[in-house]
Amino acid sequence: MFLPNPETYHLNIRKPYNKISLSKDIESYKKQLLTALSNSNTLIISAEDLCEIPQESLCKFILFIKQTAPDAHIDLIGFTREHQAYVGSIIQQHIKGGSLTLDEIRAAVLRQVEHLYERRLGIFKGLDGIHKIMVFSFEEAISHANGPVGFFLDKIGVPKCIQKEFHFVHSNKSISMESVLFLNSLNKKHPSIINQKPNLKRPAVSLEKIAGSKFILDSAYLDNICKTALKDKIWLCDNFNIDYRAYPKQKACISDLDLWQETTLANLTKCVKNNNELIETLTNLLDDQKILLKETHPSAVERIYHVIYYLRLMRQNKQPAFIAFRIHNLIRKIISWSKTLST
Repeated sequence: MFLPNPETYHLNIRKPYNKISLSKDIESYKKQLLTALSNSNTLIISAEDLCEIPQESLCKFILFIKQTAPDAHIDLIGFTREHQAYVGSIIQQHIKGGSLTLDEIRAAVLRQVEHLYERRLGIFKGLDGIHKIMVFSFEEAISHANGPVGFFLDKIGVPKCIQKEFHFVHSNKSISMESVLFLNSLNKKHPSIINQKPNLKRPAVSLEKIAGSKFILDSAYLDNICKTALKDKIWLCDNFNIDYRAYPKQKACISDLDLWQETTLANLTKCVKNNNELIETLTNLLDDQKILLKETHPSAVERIYHVIYYLRLMRQNKQPAFIAFRIHNLIRKIISWSKTLST
């Protein structure tokens, strides 16, 4: 609402706005906020993007609140995440957003972590109008019985008897490594945003729902994160007493047996159906993965062969494709068992 160019805000880009309709919506949002401020003793505003807006816009937002409710105490509650975990999460979010490829995101996010919390939290320190700043680690918050929401409600003093009336929902779950790779391929060919406008030619498919192995970052990239983020960790510890300096490096290898399991195929079937262009895109991706994983994950490569075979059957519009795949897979297993018994 208070940005100098609200039409460039990422959520507004994805909607079919023109300047007139966007202006009307902004005025409507301001009226809603005005009503909420006027009729509430305590108002919770969830606004993660406040960390990313210019300080001038932030000052306008605070001024708007103060003009409406002069006696208001504005308390800021924020959560931090260890830098490795933050990077893994934000990469998945951007991949799901559809406008960037994995390589583009990895490079951009690595640059962010150098001054991540100094930049995001530093703009609030000493800002006129803010009564109190409280910052907690996300790692502490998720250990609460009701997750981050329950932790937050405790910190703002919501009584337990009232919290019992809440229905806590776990959302924004991680996506699998296979989903990330599929979406990366789709983003390369059909990005969701082109020239700051939605790409209407992008296939409508929910590849983020494909089950599979846990998404991980490679060891060299994790080393870069830890090295780049060191000064920011010191700043965070000095200013908010949250110390990530001794946080262990994340596991950077994935089990050969975790990749490309049958559940991945079952979910993939529901997503692609008979979309030949999408099937071709994913088949090409799997061909690339087959080469990359040949030395390090031989069993996974074998399963990729199965998935490619099945996708090609689907592309040929063969109705019994799934049955054919199962028979094909069973034959391969019988041959494998026979070789094992013979030895």
